[in-house]
Amino acid sequence: MSESACSSRLSTGIPQLDDMLGGGLLPGTLTVVAGATGIGKTQLGIQFAHAGAVQEGQPGVVFDVCSRGDSQSHADYAQRMAGWRMTAGDPGASLDLENFFSPARQQADYMHVFNYSGRRVTRQDLDWDEWRTWQAELNVKLRGAIAFLYGAFQRGRRRVVVDGVEPVARAHES
Repeated sequence: MSESACSSRLSTGIPQLDDMLGGGLLPGTLTVVAGATGIGKTQLGIQFAHAGAVQEGQPGVVFDVCSRGDSQSHADYAQRMAGWRMTAGDPGASLDLENFFSPARQQADYMHVFNYSGRRVTRQDLDWDEWRTWQAELNVKLRGAIAFLYGAFQRGRRRVVVDGVEPVARAHES
């Protein structure tokens, strides 16, 4: 493969894997890493996100959608593997729209958006007040997640690792 083709690829942060992939991952594409618990998917994602700091001058961000409540130790992995002190974003934090685009605003590296799991919640499952409360909480988290991702892109981050996507056996568990 030509050097220019390799230089346009995104490093995974693992040189041997980059060699096997012809120089890394193609920019602008979605790469899914699937496998059993404990094989290193999260660690690969952390290395890929951190490789952005070397290749593009900005690390990627990690968006954890795990709903078990015992999310992976992303900050611990990042510190141990790369000396990267990840800052966590709070999906429930109020947005300061006045200073959202300010260069002085701190941009988080990581966000864990859900801290609960269970079966799908429908309007029929809750009374009116419970439904409104649940919907309001979900809307706050969604707004925080959008601000986290949009803020990362707006500041030049090019890599996003979505971790914790869990398969479900039945539709009502989604």
